[in-house]
Amino acid sequence: MLNKSIIKLFNLFLVPTVLAFIFECIYRQISWNSFFNVIENLLFAIILISPIYFISRWNKTYLILVFLFFCFCTYFETAYYYLFGTYFSPSAVFVVMESNLVEAKEFIGFYMNVPLMVFTTVFWMVTLAIILKYKMTLSLTFEKSRKIAIKVILLFLAVFIFLKMTTLIVFNLPYL
Repeated sequence: MLNKSIIKLFNLFLVPTVLAFIFECIYRQISWNSFFNVIENLLFAIILISPIYFISRWNKTYLILVFLFFCFCTYFETAYYYLFGTYFSPSAVFVVMESNLVEAKEFIGFYMNVPLMVFTTVFWMVTLAIILKYKMTLSLTFEKSRKIAIKVILLFLAVFIFLKMTTLIVFNLPYL
């Protein structure tokens, strides 16, 4: 049986994923890639959550930092997909690195529109609300045992290997 803390923890990561998926569904056509992206984001959340079992002293700090990292990646990927109709790629990193401040201002002025501003506001307000709510109330107590530790490590490795062996890894910014 899953610990209630783990279910709550996973639900925290589910909220930004669902928000991003809804935005994609409304402003872009729904495709199999949209569903693959949701699956990949949830598997990525498992990878980020897994180490929390081994961190006892700083687990809330780790959770907040990892959650913010996850939200940033999810937001950035969703906004990029909305703007360009394709998923983030290594070539996009090259273009960003070759840009200067004037080009960045022009880009924002040209591409920023009402749907993206609404998504940005809602996404980050929900993210902030989640952090403020759960920072005080989420209790992260786990039964520590060697058997559970092995299961956590195997889960982490299985998810990582699965992502590496499938094309799902394509849809996530940190893997670039």
